[in-house]
Amino acid sequence: MRARGFTLVELVLVIILLGILSVYAAARFSAGGYALRAAAQELVEAVRFAQQRSMSNSGAARYAISIQPGGFRVTQGGADVPNPMTGQSPYTDDGWAGKGISTNAGITLEFDARGEPFDAATGNSPGVVDVTLSKGSETALVRIQPITGYARVQ
Repeated sequence: MRARGFTLVELVLVIILLGILSVYAAARFSAGGYALRAAAQELVEAVRFAQQRSMSNSGAARYAISIQPGGFRVTQGGADVPNPMTGQSPYTDDGWAGKGISTNAGITLEFDARGEPFDAATGNSPGVVDVTLSKGSETALVRIQPITGYARVQ
């Protein structure tokens, strides 16, 4: 009675096919996409931090986040605040250009005691704020809602 199993040719073909698929999959997951997604998530966390600090401070000295093409900066009453994770001041990410990341935005949002965002230049509610981060052909959209100030990566 002959034992059933795979032949050496069949095993080699399967290994070759898996190798081809892994090369294709690795090309689809570029490092640039991860850096872009990380920058977008970090921006969302900074917006939420500024909003929460304004709410816990009763809006006495509003926290603000300035989003510019090269990155963002969090301030309170115009003064830099330390990064809540590292303790280093200022709380900023101005290294987007070094990572090849850019944005279409140029806005400074302040948050009142209820967490509502306001355009620092006009003092009015900015409506929905869409910040598009891009790196090459890849993009990530960060949307900040009016009234609630809820920020998320789309």
